[in-house]
Amino acid sequence: MPASVKVYRYLASIWALKTLRERRLKVSRLKELNDPFEWRIGTIGDDLNHANAGREAFDSFVDRFNARFGIISLSAVSADPVIWSHYANSHKGIAFEFDHVYDETLQPVMYSHALPTCDVSRLINSGFDQNYTLSVLKSAYGRKSPSWAYEREYRLYYELAGDECEEEDGHYFYRIPDNFLSRVILGVRCDTTKLEVEHALAEGGFIGVEVVQARMSETTYEILCD
Repeated sequence: MPASVKVYRYLASIWALKTLRERRLKVSRLKELNDPFEWRIGTIGDDLNHANAGREAFDSFVDRFNARFGIISLSAVSADPVIWSHYANSHKGIAFEFDHVYDETLQPVMYSHALPTCDVSRLINSGFDQNYTLSVLKSAYGRKSPSWAYEREYRLYYELAGDECEEEDGHYFYRIPDNFLSRVILGVRCDTTKLEVEHALAEGGFIGVEVVQARMSETTYEILCD
């Protein structure tokens, strides 16, 4: 297992410059993410009332999680033109390259056709077996449809009330530590200049962060960031 892994955060230029100047990343809430299936657990049961009660219970759990935790989503790829199109304003934006220690705080998203499902009748008949409940919840942890697999997503989870998060006007931010940001990559259509990025880096107190211009490969459908 590698000691660290390179992961990427894609933003429109205006938000990338703001992020650098303020030296902080926005922490997303679960219900703000663009997939409505996030943390969704299907419910089945012999009795419709049981299934409906299970749906209410799991929806309530998601509400509690949303109120307490936030997420920073990152990608393990920089060469995929689709990611640049979807998350960096059609290649006009900017990507941050981070070197993150490969540990339990960096969680890979798992991709599966099967929606995590709870048999509520089984749960009730077993006297609300805690092990079964936890296994269902764990199966929903960071799982998405294979349609999202191109993102090669990793996630960082933060407790909103913890020391790592700053709150401002109902939004939460994570302060970027030293030696975390290694490069800033300008999209192939990005109008923001290297000089503008360097000024934003200096304003944020970053030292030794390389700024590079992405380019299109001449032989493959890849974005080159070297």
